Amino acid sequence: MAEKLAKQKGLLDRWMKSLVNIPEIDLIWIEGSLADEKRANPVSDIDIRFGIADSAYEQLWRKDPKPLLEGMGEYFPLEWHWRFLTAAEGLIVEIMAFRTSDLEGKELFEWEILFSRLPDGKPQFRKMPDKSAAELWPNQNEFTVEKIRNLNKTYLLVLAHAPASFYTSEFHSVHLGLDWLRMQILELMYRRIGVSFGKRSKHLSEVLPVEYLADLDQTHIEPDQSPRDLSALAGALMRTFKVLGKHVQALSDQAGGGFASEWYDRLYDQTREELRPFLKN
Repeated sequence: MAEKLAKQKGLLDRWMKSLVNIPEIDLIWIEGSLADEKRANPVSDIDIRFGIADSAYEQLWRKDPKPLLEGMGEYFPLEWHWRFLTAAEGLIVEIMAFRTSDLEGKELFEWEILFSRLPDGKPQFRKMPDKSAAELWPNQNEFTVEKIRNLNKTYLLVLAHAPASFYTSEFHSVHLGLDWLRMQILELMYRRIGVSFGKRSKHLSEVLPVEYLADLDQTHIEPDQSPRDLSALAGALMRTFKVLGKHVQALSDQAGGGFASEWYDRLYDQTREELRPFLKN
């Protein structure tokens, strides 16, 4: 591993000294970015996998996984006994275990075997075919006409209230509103591309279309503008409402209705007029 992965390498080197002494472990490998150094970075998660002898699988993985974890060092459990935060490195470690009999022919995206007690050439992992994000993490959150109708009411309420914080110079309230609107937009975007919300959030440029990323760019003030500049914030807010309307309209078309665009567009123009004292153009 490259110098940029020094923390991951140090943890694995220490951990492996313990793991190789567990006779029931037949295979150890890593997946994810650590198995593809081009994608790895200094804070990459450690996605480590174990092949455990069938006779020991239930005991070592499901009932008492402590022997698997001892060499990792001090950690804080985040989810069950498969996701952890390490104390020394501040890294996320994700563990999965499989019966040795289930390893042959297993499909993976990328992998690197760290240790094996199996015969040479075993197991024969298969490279998983490329799949879209929607195929890997399909969005199960259906947007019905009724749901879009309810969102429409919420968005109209927020749009109508938007100018108030400017007249009272509540900068933080404006930022809070912008943050909330961005999350709404992101959820709409994820739903439009059919991907479960939040998946691959550290790699949005690989998940969202370029057009969507450009839309998100519009929701921010310019780099040379002050976050306390009401004019800059008013411009960003109106651009954000424009982007929101675009994506909820698209979902409404897909679902068969629910978005009262004539009301949204009318209120958008009225809100822009209310903010005219703060807008540069």
